[in-house]
Amino acid sequence: MLNKVLLKLAKEATKQTQRKALFRTICKSYGKCCKLIIDSGSTDNLVSTEMVEKLELKRLKHPTLYKVSWLQKGHQLLVDEQCEVEFQIGRYKDKVICDIILMDVCYILLGRPWQYERKVVHDGLKNYYKFVKDGIKHMLVPIKEEGTARTSEPRAFLISGKQFLKQVEDSEMGYAVVRREKTVLLHTKVLDLPPQKFNRCCRNLQT
Repeated sequence: MLNKVLLKLAKEATKQTQRKALFRTICKSYGKCCKLIIDSGSTDNLVSTEMVEKLELKRLKHPTLYKVSWLQKGHQLLVDEQCEVEFQIGRYKDKVICDIILMDVCYILLGRPWQYERKVVHDGLKNYYKFVKDGIKHMLVPIKEEGTARTSEPRAFLISGKQFLKQVEDSEMGYAVVRREKTVLLHTKVLDLPPQKFNRCCRNLQT
């Protein structure tokens, strides 16, 4: 009797990947893909100087000048201009007034003003943002961070033949790995070999 053991990769435990992560995603702005961050700790909506220059967006004078030093170390930056930025994330389209500032963490940063005006509800566990705009419900989901740590040791569990056949019926394609028995000879006589091995050995001797 030949016993076949079917192995299936176990589901990895859900990790706390969003516990210390900022909300990061990709939006489309004026036909270009841009990095976007949502940060509730920012008191302003921001857009990078690089994006404004490359897309040649219209600059507006800032009504209240201020200085900021946390985005780049070493010196303070004067914020004296604003810009209206259009962007789209999935079905969600919006226009936001952003302060123009030199930064390299992203192109658009949405802070407390955006969250306040859109009455956003933040799910801290999943890091989702939910809100309603123009009568349509939206939920923004962060993209997966690159270089996410994975378990080094693969885990597996056994499934029965019935479970495997059911999975084959439910899916379009399935794979099974069957271990083939290997014969190791240690001071074994030729007559003790199985017929198939014996015939092969005889052919080798004749040649």
